[in-house]
Amino acid sequence: MLKRVLLYSSLVSVATISTALSGEYNTLSDAIKNGKASFDMRYRYERVDIPDSGKHDAKASTLRTRLKYQTAKYNDLQGNIQFENVSVIDIGGEYNSTLNGETSYDTIADPEGTELNMANIVYYGIKDTEIKLGRQFINFDNQRFVGEVGFRQNNQTFDAATLTNKSLKHTNLTYSFVRNVNTVKRASDAMESHLINLSHDCPKIGKLSVYDYLLDYDSLAKDDSQTYGIRLTGNTKLKKAKLLYTLEAAEQVDYKDETNDMNNNYSLSYSLLELGASGYGLTVKAGMESLEGDTNRSRSFQTPLATGHKFNGWADLFLTTPTGGLDDNYIVASYQFNNSTMLSGLKAKVIYHRFSAEQESVNSKLYGTETDFVISKQINKNYAISFISADFDTDSSSYNDTRKYWATLNIKF
Repeated sequence: MLKRVLLYSSLVSVATISTALSGEYNTLSDAIKNGKASFDMRYRYERVDIPDSGKHDAKASTLRTRLKYQTAKYNDLQGNIQFENVSVIDIGGEYNSTLNGETSYDTIADPEGTELNMANIVYYGIKDTEIKLGRQFINFDNQRFVGEVGFRQNNQTFDAATLTNKSLKHTNLTYSFVRNVNTVKRASDAMESHLINLSHDCPKIGKLSVYDYLLDYDSLAKDDSQTYGIRLTGNTKLKKAKLLYTLEAAEQVDYKDETNDMNNNYSLSYSLLELGASGYGLTVKAGMESLEGDTNRSRSFQTPLATGHKFNGWADLFLTTPTGGLDDNYIVASYQFNNSTMLSGLKAKVIYHRFSAEQESVNSKLYGTETDFVISKQINKNYAISFISADFDTDSSSYNDTRKYWATLNIKF
């Protein structure tokens, strides 16, 4: 029954908005008149160079266009709809989009296509509560376990029912029942998953989150799992600077369709410790992130719904955790130029990663090192540009040296 509700809610939200725009329901006229339309475009040139991959270097020139309309509230209801198109701008680039059949080229996971990116109805009729039905973005905490994968041209969306409650002071409780995930590769993963996240702002300490993500895929080819954990992030003032800190620990176990044989009856851990300081426009952080592996069971801690590009290097070599696990020791330095200078809006960041196997028994324990760099500028409220590079040097026969480059122009209205 709930599956049908989720399916129909997307269609109903589209129909409601379309009907209201036609003026058929005059009682919604004020909501339509006070609605908001937005439009954005993102042009990106991406190049991938993997000398030992046995494939041609990939070059992609793509344009993402999105049009969104949001009604004003009417009888505690609000509708949202967004259409998205990704097109290839033909300037001599060739790449494997995962769908275009160009398998002799390295992969850039930005396939062409047009889709309904968002279609949902939000109900505000219960005090301190929001209920959203339909296709939507879901982002929890830093998106390490659940996120929209905003870096790719086609975002990850969820066909879901989401309830958010803020009845308790400084506390946010969110529950999502997810029936389907629409991935960046334009694939669709049916599931019956439960996502629970409770966060509380602790005065003078930081934001404390506890979570439990129960993933139950319809397909037996996809591994079900339960991931539960706790996260604390905050800062402490030190005169004109701030001390920054993040601590997180999680456990992942088998769930639902998993059998009880040795390979599936597992328990794997995750940990993160990050410390840093910021002041005068400069931020420096050092971190240690660990995802446990178990070669005996051919298992490792996985994050299938994460915004994976944000973590473990922008070369995207560790979107799937190796069976030997992954230890990522990293240093981040970023600088934002003062608004009073002619370089106002300019930001620069460099990240150095050292990747190794979490399990001591793995041969060639060091996987490699990576240096990531980005420089970006917000030109004004409508235009922004960025230049990004990722340079991975391998120390393992399991990986190849990888270079990736991006140039991006964002336009929003």
